[in-house]
Amino acid sequence: MEESSTSPVHPEIEAAVLHYMKANPKLTRYYWHMMRQNPERALQEIMCRKMSRMEELEKLADRLMPLVKEWVEQTPGLHKCIEHTLKTKVLFPSVAYIEEAVRMKESMSPTPLPGRMETGVGV
Repeated sequence: MEESSTSPVHPEIEAAVLHYMKANPKLTRYYWHMMRQNPERALQEIMCRKMSRMEELEKLADRLMPLVKEWVEQTPGLHKCIEHTLKTKVLFPSVAYIEEAVRMKESMSPTPLPGRMETGVGV
């Protein structure tokens, strides 16, 4: 894999990560050591943490789904449109459904939805 001269990470996120690394030197050393000694294990641990976070997000989405479905039903045809868009989304369908519902509602609404929060999941 080639390294890019520019970081694909948003500068604010990169700064937050660097700050976290400096504030947690033992954890930073742990990962540096693991990446050097056992990169496969490091990858598995990182992926396990990401998987756990996605599972937690999916559980939250499952709890929110009844409210979102009620909200979606207020706009005729929106449910079918969301379902059509999500046909290719297999992993974490509840999260994808909620994200798509919010995206579509925002595109229909002239004003932003209150309390809009990005999940950053990219499902």
